[in-house]
Amino acid sequence: MSKKLRINGHSHLLPYPEQIPDFMREKGIFWVDPERKNMLQKDWSRPVTDSSFFLNEKLEWMDKYKIDSMVDLV
Repeated sequence: MSKKLRINGHSHLLPYPEQIPDFMREKGIFWVDPERKNMLQKDWSRPVTDSSFFLNEKLEWMDKYKIDSMVDLV
């Protein structure tokens, strides 16, 4: 019997704050605060509810839960 793949069918991935170009924050387009607690645009913000929104932490999470693949919304 072949192994069934485990797929995370809905995921999010954010850039780390230092990866976001300065002009994006300066123009209010998009940024993540240095503490990685909120993603922001002009007068809007949304909490980052889990560290797995970031690549390295996402890969650790996938390994921990034996996830083979994911569908990612960026």
